[in-house]
Amino acid sequence: MIFATVAVCVGVTAAAPARAERVLSETSRWSSDHKRIYTDRVIERDDGRIDTVRVAGGSVDGIAMVQIPEFAGVPPLLGFVRTGSKTRGVPLYWDRSCVFITPNSAGTSQIAGSGEFDALRRATENWNTAVGSCSYMKLMYQTPEAGVDVAYDGKNAVVFREDKWCTPAHGDEPEDCHDPNITALTTVFHVDTAGASNEGQILDADIEINSVDFSMAIGCETQCMTLGTSLDVEDLENTVTHELGHVMGLAHTCWPGAPADAPVDDRGDKVPQCFPVSALPQAVRDTTMFPFEDPREFKKRTPEADDIAGICGVYPKASDPNLCVPADPPSDGCAVGGRGPGAWWLVLLAVGAVARRRPRRVRAR
Repeated sequence: MIFATVAVCVGVTAAAPARAERVLSETSRWSSDHKRIYTDRVIERDDGRIDTVRVAGGSVDGIAMVQIPEFAGVPPLLGFVRTGSKTRGVPLYWDRSCVFITPNSAGTSQIAGSGEFDALRRATENWNTAVGSCSYMKLMYQTPEAGVDVAYDGKNAVVFREDKWCTPAHGDEPEDCHDPNITALTTVFHVDTAGASNEGQILDADIEINSVDFSMAIGCETQCMTLGTSLDVEDLENTVTHELGHVMGLAHTCWPGAPADAPVDDRGDKVPQCFPVSALPQAVRDTTMFPFEDPREFKKRTPEADDIAGICGVYPKASDPNLCVPADPPSDGCAVGGRGPGAWWLVLLAVGAVARRRPRRVRAR
């Protein structure tokens, strides 16, 4: 995972020694519709200038929002890796036997007919088939519905962005636009009360698909079929199968940041570094939860041993709660209603989609 925050870099000039940019202060706030959090950061630049920048994410009143996209580019076979909560890194999980997935009925103009919805359904079936012998977890594909989007509303949406690769404006805050190398983005809301019995419980998860910078296609195992105009062609089923792993609580199988900050897998071992990619065993690069994909790739449609071990380890058949109902919508924009003094606080975690490894060429923008 790569965190989309203000980068803390080191700059070098001929006139002075390098100085690391520093965050001097942060002030976080809700959007006026109470659906997103933004932070104003006061930063000292490497040349001594003081700037204030606005970034998506932060923490207000016990609720946090973090965006974790992935960027283009391309680990011995490791144990599976789970997404951790914002505050303490507690592994995320659903408390029920199934997760309902509801596409936005607008779909995409890049795929003829209802082909995109067929691909989304197949992506849910890819997971159900792979883990059916050892896990109780089921992904339940729902009839596409108008208007569903990224929001804490109890609906796990799949939305195509075609006009702009941006999450729409919320309340009085402007839209949040994403790096064009990010092919999709999964946003997860979860309980983040330290020490609570349900800490880490997932409450809502939504997927956004980048149909602006990429041409979404179907049928890439034979010939990719798309009506998109971008030369960067991507197999939709391949990407969505990866995203659904995030929806269920899995993280990536390699780490692009500083080694000391790497999370651990289920065995307690540090997650291996993503770079150089050439040092990573092919077995790990083949996993569905490997964070990069090649043009027209379709191998992520099939969950591999690590991916299956992750879902079956978190949701083993012997522990089935026998509760297959949609998640409850929130009673207000802050806490899950009706819980009294032990109210559940939420964290909004945008878990990055698989990113395309693009051809090395200059693109006109």
